[in-house]
Amino acid sequence: MKSIQMDNKSLFKEIEHLVLNVSFLTDIGLFHGKMGHVIFFAHYGRLVNNDFYEVFASELLDEIYEEINTCLPINMEYGLCGIGWGMEYLVGKGFMDGCTDEILKDIDNLIMERDPRRFHDLSFRKGLGGILYYVMIRLSSPRETDNLPFDSLYLQSLREVVLEKDFSKEKSLSFLIDDFILVLDGKKKIKPDLSVLFQISLPEKSSTDLLQDGLEYGWQILESGDVDKLYKEYPWGKDRNYYLINEESESANYGIGTYLNQMIEAMKESDYSLTIITLRSSKTSSLVIEEKLNVRYINIGSTRCKMNVMNWIKYFERYYRSVIVLLSTIA
Repeated sequence: MKSIQMDNKSLFKEIEHLVLNVSFLTDIGLFHGKMGHVIFFAHYGRLVNNDFYEVFASELLDEIYEEINTCLPINMEYGLCGIGWGMEYLVGKGFMDGCTDEILKDIDNLIMERDPRRFHDLSFRKGLGGILYYVMIRLSSPRETDNLPFDSLYLQSLREVVLEKDFSKEKSLSFLIDDFILVLDGKKKIKPDLSVLFQISLPEKSSTDLLQDGLEYGWQILESGDVDKLYKEYPWGKDRNYYLINEESESANYGIGTYLNQMIEAMKESDYSLTIITLRSSKTSSLVIEEKLNVRYINIGSTRCKMNVMNWIKYFERYYRSVIVLLSTIA
């Protein structure tokens, strides 16, 4: 995997922009969508020792559960296999608890509805290769009983496919094909591993956008430097602070604006620090902090998603939750 070169400011902006917008992604898949971002925030929260990010990852996972539907493809890149792989990974790394046979029961059943012998696309991201890899991960998952997540008819169909299909053009899948029969016969087990995932799932283009390219680009960011380069706290002034929260609108020119100006004047000579937080600010698409005349201004941008795209209550719940995550780094 190529390493990326970014300065600290760019890294912060990427992550802050992601926090604001990730809940509004329509893609819930592994490589470009919410599942990849769940993995990113789970690791990021541990790396910078901030529980808010781990909780944020857990709440994004709840959103994925809500948004899974039978219209999703079953592939690794955008579909059910990738989402299932992500859940196996999170359980395996201790980010979530539970029995994956129970968690993934519905996903596994939907995958079995598709006859693998009818697949013409053998690729990893969008075709049969990814399905084989997901089944290998599921068969290797720890369980207390001999009951497997897929029935014998489906597993026999996969065995026939591996033995009959020509995977020679998919060079990155060679080791996967060699291991599949061993896993199927219970002679080998494999664990979900990000480095292996990137090894066998070569991207069509270089990742350049954390929000849109998700998993691989996020992992590059986490591996690009130490904690100090990935996390920053914003200390502020005196021990006693007042916080005023405003939302950008025309009212800032009238009553609310007048009140804020009066508060600024009143606090100038006091022993308190004043912070004014402006939500849905037009000054930024992420987070900007300024200090003027002993007043700290925190501007938090709006989202790419417009309010009329979803229920407005859900929109504000997700937006304000993202705001809380961003503010968790600010003292």
